Order: sequence, then structure tokens, then C-alpha cells
Amino acid sequence: MTGFGERADLVRASIDAWNSEDWETALRSVWRPEGVIVTPEGWPEPGTFAGWEAMVEQWGRVKGSWAKERVELITAEPAGEGVLAEVRWTLQGEASGAPLEVRVWLLCELTGGRLSRMTYFLDRDAARRAAEELS
Repeated sequence: MTGFGERADLVRASIDAWNSEDWETALRSVWRPEGVIVTPEGWPEPGTFAGWEAMVEQWGRVKGSWAKERVELITAEPAGEGVLAEVRWTLQGEASGAPLEVRVWLLCELTGGRLSRMTYFLDRDAARRAAEELS
């Protein structure tokens, strides 16, 4: 079991690796190989993606949909033995060049000191309710 500061550091490291596109070294080092990501309803490809290859494929599709994009951590708070993070995702459309900013909440669960599940939410209240269930 790790303290909240260490858990929040793993979430930050995951975001930094995402932004730098260092998936095979930095991102892989903070994720369990059998990890799971769950995308929200309303996402272009909603669903559950389990295992490193499935997660990387999904992340690649998401990242490849934009000319530019960057994730910034706004807040991180304890959620049971995990972390509830609010992030700002700044995007620029591939074809249109139009800018977009989206708030996303990430409910991050850990196993053995590494990220094991990340559930994405587009609604803060839904994210908070899910976080309360982990507590």
C-alpha cells in the first residue's frame, strides 16, 4: 500500500508520459501490463480496453485524432486506495484546426504500486460518486 502522495505521483507520471509520447518506457513503467481503461459514454469509442496492447491501441486512436493535444493535471485527491484526478485536455482539430478544451475526470486504481485501472468521466458528479464507491 502506498501513500496518497506516491499514488498522485504515479498519475502525474502517467500524464507526463502521455504528453511526451513516451509510452514504451515511461508509461509502461507506471502501468500494470494487465491494466484496464474504461472510456465514457459519448466518447468516440466508448468501452473497456484490457491489457497493454489494447490500451495502447485505444490511446493511439485517441491521440491520432488531433493535430495537437495536451493533458494538464488540475487536481488530484484520494479515492480509497486510488486517486481521482481532474485534468484539462487541450486539443486542436486535425482538419479544422479548431481549438477545444475538455475537462475530464480520471478515477485511477492501483495494484502493487502501479496503475491498474483508469476510468474516464466527462461528468464531475459521476466521477465523485464512483470515487466514493472506492472509499
